[in-house]
Amino acid sequence: MQTSEYRQVPAISQSAIKKFRTISLLKFKEVYVDKTSEDEDSSDSLTFGSLVDTLAFEPKLFDERFYLPGRSINMPGEKMKIIVEKVYREAKEQVETKELLNQQGQLPEPLYIPDIREIGEFKASALKFAKEINYGGKNWGNNTIWEKIYEEGYDYFRSLADAGGRSIIDTIESADANQMVKNLRSHERSAPYFVQQSGEVLLFQQEIYEDYEYEAHTIGLKCAIDILRIVPTKKIVYLVDLKTIYDVKEFWEHAKKYGYLEQMSFYRHMLRRWLQTFRGGIYKDFEIATPFDIAIDPISKTPNIFDFDEGDLEIIEHGSTKHKIKGWRATLDEICWHMKNRVWNESKEMHETGRIKLKFFND
Repeated sequence: MQTSEYRQVPAISQSAIKKFRTISLLKFKEVYVDKTSEDEDSSDSLTFGSLVDTLAFEPKLFDERFYLPGRSINMPGEKMKIIVEKVYREAKEQVETKELLNQQGQLPEPLYIPDIREIGEFKASALKFAKEINYGGKNWGNNTIWEKIYEEGYDYFRSLADAGGRSIIDTIESADANQMVKNLRSHERSAPYFVQQSGEVLLFQQEIYEDYEYEAHTIGLKCAIDILRIVPTKKIVYLVDLKTIYDVKEFWEHAKKYGYLEQMSFYRHMLRRWLQTFRGGIYKDFEIATPFDIAIDPISKTPNIFDFDEGDLEIIEHGSTKHKIKGWRATLDEICWHMKNRVWNESKEMHETGRIKLKFFND
């Protein structure tokens, strides 16, 4: 789970490279260059996976990141959850702004501070966000929508206030996550990557920052690697990522959908550069083993290892006409071009040629 400090560093990550292909140029600039807005699809919204990561790598931060209520919470459905979370974020910002203005004491009279635990204080926001996602469709009026929000979202909204920005988890999730981490640390195939071995170096959540040169212009790159295991006796470095999934049988589909191959290819590139200077470069000549993911689900709670293929890693980095793959290096160069030239209203091809060529079939 990435820290807020890491997310704020103005550098390009592998997730930014993937996002560049799917969102508008202006949105990309806001999120990844200017840092004036957040990526709403951030992986940190996957609470259970973040919980497992925290327990495995940074257990001391559990209380800071997660809230385990002492009562049962009536959790709403997915759409309602989205509405309530957006209402809470806006409500929190409103309350904090009004409190600050009152503290400054330059107003004719103090502003009214709504109760952050009472969703009824923020009805207008709730209706606004409900309309944004078309909750209730065309048949429900505002009164019906509000009744549904109040009935189904009241308890969750109050819990968000009690959590104070931390992610809410229940006792079942907590028990599952703790058992999964225990198994990762004890199973013979995964233990060396979660428990320090004698004479080895084991690093968790290692943040790496490097410079990338593009046409005499320097762009910052960054990554946060889950697991680095350095074995001096074998002169080998293991690059590993932990994945929490609902069912490991679905891992291939997940790996393809979420770009796990590209992620590990980018990580290995960053790792090669980093090893040149880490601890004075004493590991710079070590072999980097083919990267792999360790996946675990709450069903079997058994660690599974998924190896990546060297040929696939080469293709995802440099691209392939045969497979119609644009490698991440080409995408990174395109990002760098936009950052260097400060052009965000049109693509590089359109800007340079005045047109975009369409190609549907290989020759």
